[in-house]
Amino acid sequence: MTELNKEKFGLFVAQLRHEQGLTQKELAAQLHVTDKAVSKWERGLSLPDVTLLTPLAQMLKISVSELLAGARLPESAPLQKQDAEDLVRKVIDLSSCRPSRLPLRKRRMALPYLLSILAGGLEFLLLIRLGYAGEEVWRDLGVYLLLPILLGSWFCFFSPDRIPDYYDQNRIGHYHDGPFKMNLPGVRFTNRNFPYLVRVGQIWSMATMTASPILYWLLRQLFDSYQQSPAKYIQLAATLISIFLPMIYTGRKYE
Repeated sequence: MTELNKEKFGLFVAQLRHEQGLTQKELAAQLHVTDKAVSKWERGLSLPDVTLLTPLAQMLKISVSELLAGARLPESAPLQKQDAEDLVRKVIDLSSCRPSRLPLRKRRMALPYLLSILAGGLEFLLLIRLGYAGEEVWRDLGVYLLLPILLGSWFCFFSPDRIPDYYDQNRIGHYHDGPFKMNLPGVRFTNRNFPYLVRVGQIWSMATMTASPILYWLLRQLFDSYQQSPAKYIQLAATLISIFLPMIYTGRKYE
């Protein structure tokens, strides 16, 4: 029987949490999950993500093997081959049972994200109605609309809840997730500052979608030409500064 027993797992986690003198809220805060998630684990309603096994075991002062077994294992007893295989199967089963739906907090980002796209699109159309050539506006402004849409989709929906533990154990100043790459000078990525960095990225993405057409219109009022004036450099600088400075400040503050 290699299937992970949710009820046994939950009771064991609750027992160990009490032994460590932790509340569900305190344990949840350390793991960057909600106290409702911890409550569901302990009631046998769900299981933690496989990426949380190691930090959860560390918090509860046991090994991952004991966590998966739902009981303390004698230190003197060697782990038998069959037992080891059973534990591996449990990890594989757990990783294959990740929820297919986005977490609620990410689903809640859908409305503001879509409204930001809608606002940027309407402002783009308004610029055309004001007499600016559509092709010219798209050439000047397109990247400032598409970039936050692409980055915003990652920050809002696809960013992980936790990054691997080796980020906490080493000084790493860059983060890669497939094609997405983030490099912040002077910032060490950890599970303490990562959620705050994601939040900054969400706010920046939605604000940039909405504000870029407005800034573009203001610059066109100040300068006769956009391409042949400082206007395009001002917009580029404003866009880069608005994401890098808050990211660096936030990363250092919560590092």
